[in-house]
This record gives sequence, C-alpha cells and structure tokens, in this order.
Amino acid sequence: MGSLPIPTPVAVANVNATDNAMGYEFGFVGAGQYSLGYSCTAAADLPDSHQTDQDGFTLYQSGGPITVSAEQTTAFDWVATPQ
Repeated sequence: MGSLPIPTPVAVANVNATDNAMGYEFGFVGAGQYSLGYSCTAAADLPDSHQTDQDGFTLYQSGGPITVSAEQTTAFDWVATPQ
C-alpha cells in the first residue's frame, strides 16, 4: 500500500475576531473540491513545503470536502469540537 499524497495549500487566510465571533475570508480560488484546515501553530510552517521549522506543527481541525463553484460565494462554518 502506497503513502497518501501530501495536500498542497492553494490559499491561506488570517482569522479575524469581531464582536465575539471569529471569521476568515479568501478569494480567487478556482472551481473544484477542497478541504479546509486551520492551525494554532502556523508560525512554525515553512512556505512551499510540508516541513516545519519546529516539532509540533499540526492542523488543529480540518473539514470538507467543500465544493467551490465558479463565480459563486461558498461558505463553510466551523463547528467547535472539544479537545
């Protein structure tokens, strides 16, 4: 059995806090099917690589699949999961 391919990021966004809510937004993502993930340790991520400059970089939570259609707005709301 072969190893699974490493997902390649196509966009990144900062999380913004507004009035007791958190939000994110990014644009210009081509039509297709995607997964989303977020990390609380993104500062350890090295660009253009699946490597990090520190031990312990992990995705905190991921979700999907999310289908993006051309010239449409696609929304994905995270559901908090207890750790």
